[in-house]
Amino acid sequence: MSVILADLGGTNLRLARGDSPYDIKTYQIKDFPSFETVLGDFESDITSLFLASAVTPLGGIIEDDRFVKAAHWRIDVNDLSKHMHVTVLNDLEAAAYGLAAIDSKNLSELLKPSSPQTQFSHPPKLIVSIGTGIGHAYIFEKPNMPPFVQKTHGGWITPFGIGSEHQKIMDLMRRKADGGRDPIMENIVSGHGFWTLQKEIGKEDATRLFWEFLGLYCNTLATTAGAYGGLYLTGGIIDDMVLDKTVDVKSFEKFFIRPLASSVVESLSSVPVYYCHDINLPVLGLSEYAKGHR
Repeated sequence: MSVILADLGGTNLRLARGDSPYDIKTYQIKDFPSFETVLGDFESDITSLFLASAVTPLGGIIEDDRFVKAAHWRIDVNDLSKHMHVTVLNDLEAAAYGLAAIDSKNLSELLKPSSPQTQFSHPPKLIVSIGTGIGHAYIFEKPNMPPFVQKTHGGWITPFGIGSEHQKIMDLMRRKADGGRDPIMENIVSGHGFWTLQKEIGKEDATRLFWEFLGLYCNTLATTAGAYGGLYLTGGIIDDMVLDKTVDVKSFEKFFIRPLASSVVESLSSVPVYYCHDINLPVLGLSEYAKGHR
């Protein structure tokens, strides 16, 4: 009888046992006819399943075009629950819990605090993940209490910018947005947005503007929730930019710490900004979550 941790992406499924979260086995979705087949291959007697999913269950069903193209996967959480206890977390929600267990070698400080935090007790942390899209979650921690993660809808926010250049970019992305939907911040601050910008204005300007808009995005997320406990940037696009040495900290800082009220500037200046690289962060987060929810 086992507790199983599962990280379901669009291409791979990573599995580990609750008592050994660092011992992870990776399966390619295209190689298996169903999610249940992979579970059976990994463990025959499952008591509890903690699943981090990049796709939100609707009506208890996890289904996505990527699964259909790869192997026609359709995961019925309601049916699984008849055979085991099933808990489903958003993948970024799980990753946020994983910050409690992350090895310090997988954290690099991009921006050091320049002011002490004097106004907020136990401010939440903020994790922002940028892949093809963008997502974020808040981590609330207090002494002698288990951490709590507030998941969100990520980049589904009305786009905003400062100045005429930003307005031109927003107008460009508005013209390219999906028909019938309002444009969103994810149209700009995401892998898809970055690739579109490169085609339209070239890599150099696209990189600078990407980091400017990311700074504004994080400024808004931090100030609206008082999330001055630390900002953690993660995801494939950030990984690529670190490798390419195109991380533009100056442009990010300029738009993350804006000339606002002095109290707000002080709080934003107190936030350490980290690059977080750990492909297994959602599995580690599931392990942390499972400790208090078995």
